[in-house]
Amino acid sequence: MSIEWDRIENFIGFGRPDAPVVFLGMEEGLRRDADLLVDLRARSTYEPFMDLGEAQTQLDGPGSYFGPIAITQKTWRPMCDLMLRRDGVQRPTLDERRRYQADRLGRRDGDTLLTELLPYPHSDSEQWLYAQFERYPTRRKFEKSLIPRRRDMLRKLFAEHPPQLIVAHGKANWPEYKEIFGELTWRKDGPFECATWGATRIVLAHQLAGKQFNTDEQLERFARIALPNSPDAPSPAEPDRAMTSPISDDGESSSEVPERRANRNVRKVFGALTRSHRVASGLSAEKVALRATEFAGQGNPGGVRNLEAGRGWVHPGFAEGVFRAVGIPDPEELGRAYADLKLFFRGVTKEQD
Repeated sequence: MSIEWDRIENFIGFGRPDAPVVFLGMEEGLRRDADLLVDLRARSTYEPFMDLGEAQTQLDGPGSYFGPIAITQKTWRPMCDLMLRRDGVQRPTLDERRRYQADRLGRRDGDTLLTELLPYPHSDSEQWLYAQFERYPTRRKFEKSLIPRRRDMLRKLFAEHPPQLIVAHGKANWPEYKEIFGELTWRKDGPFECATWGATRIVLAHQLAGKQFNTDEQLERFARIALPNSPDAPSPAEPDRAMTSPISDDGESSSEVPERRANRNVRKVFGALTRSHRVASGLSAEKVALRATEFAGQGNPGGVRNLEAGRGWVHPGFAEGVFRAVGIPDPEELGRAYADLKLFFRGVTKEQD
C-alpha cells in the first residue's frame, strides 16, 4: 500500500468538527520509530475527522488505551480530568479518567476534538524521520511548508464551528498557536496564558504530560483557569497558592510535602543509575531505545531521557527493558523494585496515574 501524503497532511483530528472543546498540540507522538511505516499506512486511510478509538486501534500499541482494562495515556489524562469536571464531576478519580479516555475522548459523538498543528507523528521533536521518503528533506522545510497551511485550515474550522474552549498545549509552541488567532490580548494566569477569540476561550498550557499536571491540586487549578464559569472557579481575589510558594534552586516549591520530595528523589536514583551504565557502555539514548524495544516491545529515545532525568514514572516494562539494555545487573529484580515503588508513591502522593 502506498502512502497517501495528501490525506495525512489534510487530516484534522480525532473527534467531531463542531466539538465544544478542542485540544491543540504541535504534533502527535510515535510509540516506536520502527512503527513509522505501519503508522503512515494507517493514516493514509484517514478521513479529515476520525473517531479516536477506531483510528488508534489500527496502529501498533495504542489499543491498550481503550476497552474495559484501559491504561492511562499521560497526555490524555489532564484532558479527561478537565472534561469530567466540565460535566460536573468535582474530583475525578483514576477509574473515571480511564473510562472517559476509553469511551468518550475524541469520539465522533463526543464533546472533544484532538488536533495538531503538524500532521506527521514523531517520538521525539528533535528528530526528522521523513527524509527517507523524499517529500521534505528537513524538518525546517516541512514546517515552513505546512505550518501556514495548517494554521489556515484550523482558523477556518474554528470560524465555521466556534468552540467554547481551545486548550493549546506545549509552551515552546505558544507563538505558533497565537498566530492562528491574530491580534488578541493575552492575560497571564499562573503558568497559563488566556485570551478570548469571539465567543471562544483560549488557554495556552504547558505540555499536558509534564510535571505541571501531576497532582490533583494542579489538575483542579487547570480546570479553574479553563472553565471560569464552573462552580469550582475561584473568585478574583482568591490567592494562587500554587504560584506564591517559595521556589527552591531546583525549581521545586520549598513547601513541598516530604512524600512528594521522596518520590522525586527515588526517581532520580533510578535515572542516575541508568545513565551511569549507559555512559560507561558508550551507548546513546537512541541505541538504548532500540535495545529496550527488543526486550520490552516498546521504547523511544525520549522515554530513555525521561527515565534518566527522573521526569515522572515511565512504564515499568519499558524501564526494565532499559535496565537490560544498559547492562544493569539483575534487571528483573530492579524492574520489580521500580514497579513496586511506582505503585507505592502513587498511593502516598496522589500522583495516581
